[in-house]
Amino acid sequence: MTQGDRERRAKEIAEKLSDYTVWHSHARPIPMHVLVNDLNLRIDDYRAKKELGEKVDHYFSFMTDLMEREQIPHLVHTKSHI
Repeated sequence: MTQGDRERRAKEIAEKLSDYTVWHSHARPIPMHVLVNDLNLRIDDYRAKKELGEKVDHYFSFMTDLMEREQIPHLVHTKSHI
């Protein structure tokens, strides 16, 4: 796959995901089966690995609790601390 192919595919995915006439919402989650079957995305389901799924769930709970307690409206987590 060339860089041009990757860019075209990324644009196609972005256009599909941002199509309000399909999703009718900005806040509603998109089920994994739709992403895999309808958008042809390859997704590794972290929940298929029990230990990893539990760690991700604990992390998510910790972060949402922290955000609520500290009144943090948005959070961006990155690998670096720039």
